[in-house]
Amino acid sequence: MLESLDRENKELSNQIKGLESGLFEKKKETDMLAENSDILKKSLMEFISEENSLLHEIDFLDSEKLKLLESYDEVSEKYEINMSVLENLIKDVEFMKGEIGTLLIKTNMLEEEIPDKFRDAENLDKKIKSTFIRAITDLKNRIDTVERQAKVLYYKKENI
Repeated sequence: MLESLDRENKELSNQIKGLESGLFEKKKETDMLAENSDILKKSLMEFISEENSLLHEIDFLDSEKLKLLESYDEVSEKYEINMSVLENLIKDVEFMKGEIGTLLIKTNMLEEEIPDKFRDAENLDKKIKSTFIRAITDLKNRIDTVERQAKVLYYKKENI
């Protein structure tokens, strides 16, 4: 029995040595894995940090994009309003251009008529002057006639 216990002890001791060497190997492997794990953690932390940085940059760029879109919408709205105003101004200018053209044509026609009208006015002025002179002369003749008749009547009455 003692022998069997001794054998068992030896077997157990050999198992312990085998387990210790396995444990030592596993410990070395664990240390290497822990070291690799630390390296991977650092690498992962760098990637996480870079990801966070990129996410913040994406958020910033999204907010800038929204601001630019709002500015674009405002500028587009102002542009549309200004284009509408310009279209109306162009229509008004075209209308005024047509009106000015019409007025120029009428002015040219009137300018062409001026010499005729001026001649007509001179002729009319001459006619008025000659008619006025005749009327004055006729009036003077009548006054003279009335004066003579008045004198004749006056002298007739005095002679009566």
